[in-house]
Amino acid sequence: MSVPPLDGAALASALARPAIVGMTPQRYPDPSGLRLDLNTNLFGPNPAVAQVAAALAEGRLDLTQYPQSDAAGLRSAYAKHLHVGPEQLCFGNGSDEMIDLLFKAYVDPTEVVAWAVPTFSMYRFYATVAGARVVEASFGPSFSLPEEELLAARPKVLVLCSPNNPTGSAVATSQVYRLATLLRDRPTAEGGPGLLVLDEAYGEFGGAHHASSIAAHPNLVVLRTLSKAMGLAGARIGMAIADGAVMDRIAAVKPPFNLNEVSIALAHAALDHLPWVEQVAMTVVQERQWLAQQLQSRGYVVHPSSANFLLVRPPGEVDEVVRRLAAAGLVVRHFPHQPALAGHVRLTVPPREVGQRLLAVIDTMGGSDGR
Repeated sequence: MSVPPLDGAALASALARPAIVGMTPQRYPDPSGLRLDLNTNLFGPNPAVAQVAAALAEGRLDLTQYPQSDAAGLRSAYAKHLHVGPEQLCFGNGSDEMIDLLFKAYVDPTEVVAWAVPTFSMYRFYATVAGARVVEASFGPSFSLPEEELLAARPKVLVLCSPNNPTGSAVATSQVYRLATLLRDRPTAEGGPGLLVLDEAYGEFGGAHHASSIAAHPNLVVLRTLSKAMGLAGARIGMAIADGAVMDRIAAVKPPFNLNEVSIALAHAALDHLPWVEQVAMTVVQERQWLAQQLQSRGYVVHPSSANFLLVRPPGEVDEVVRRLAAAGLVVRHFPHQPALAGHVRLTVPPREVGQRLLAVIDTMGGSDGR
């Protein structure tokens, strides 16, 4: 019996994995203006960029050959910086890839992964691709972590973003340790121990760092990125830090050559400019406090933040605030499809002159109600 011919859409629907039916390509708008919606570094280029650009111009960086398949030299350099063993490190195309690799290594279809919401949307993306069963629990008052609800799901992987995107809230170190211990000792839905994944993308701006705690908590995996404080978002460099044996499984599903030679060179060079990174982080913290005070004096609700951004609720109509700022060339993030963040915008902490420009636009809206 012959099968009637299918057009492309019907063919794709017939062949696609059930887990991804209904998913759409991950494409983001690219509005013109100063991007205060991406949580990136707005305080100038990392000196590492000029250093690597010079190496390229002078022919000291060979792009005719593949890079090291496992970035061994880079792992050794960052192991010294982070005071861990090189076998505990794995680098990827942004920390996003490390999330993907974690789920590939440790989560089978229908196994439970969990986190509190609202949080970084890519956790759900990669979990959905993996076919995992996602459990999301809403943050409590003041964005407190819904610990009992998350543990009740008996997840194989529990993900914490601290400081959290988009709320800016951070999890206390004591709570991190307690959760790691409970996940180790309480059986998951599958009967074994669970992993605690701690995403520290914004750690330089106020959150604690926990890589040194992995020896005491071998089920803890820490994610870091060079996209935020280090100012290298365009290079797409992220890392996972874990117990050596835990890392072996992650490395087993990592493709070779996943970090290109230019990114490897930039990551190496960034270690030569750590004082610059520390100064940027310090300046962000100072400007965050100043901008928060300025917005509060104008009637905005400003949630406490340990990150390089502020989550705020304008006193007036949020769509009008977003529109007026965009018209002035200032792009902020709003959340029309997330009820928990209704009426809020998130904005990256900028240099003082940009902050003053933002406030000037707000002031033209008149009155404490933003109209």
